[in-house]
Amino acid sequence: MKISGSYSDYKSSHKNCGNTGAMGEILVTYDLMLKGYEVYRAISPSSSCDIIALKDSKVLRVEVTKGARKGKAQRLWWPPHDSSRYDLLAVWESDGSITYSPDI
Repeated sequence: MKISGSYSDYKSSHKNCGNTGAMGEILVTYDLMLKGYEVYRAISPSSSCDIIALKDSKVLRVEVTKGARKGKAQRLWWPPHDSSRYDLLAVWESDGSITYSPDI
């Protein structure tokens, strides 16, 4: 999924990390809902994961992070996260695209 312009327009005038993280979580929440998941976002900034997603009686703990393409191959890069705290990693990019690991 891509949402054109949304983040790039915003980032020129706002550089708050909390806002950036919340924007990514909302983008991923929207995408998961389009895919048929029930989605619950964490209220506490110190929660063990960002989102809980439910579908067909399966519960997924979702961690959302910002990623970027780097190098000649334009490989997707993101900061490391503790994989014991999530079942699904959602990496979003400035152009609004989202990559899930593992793929859903």
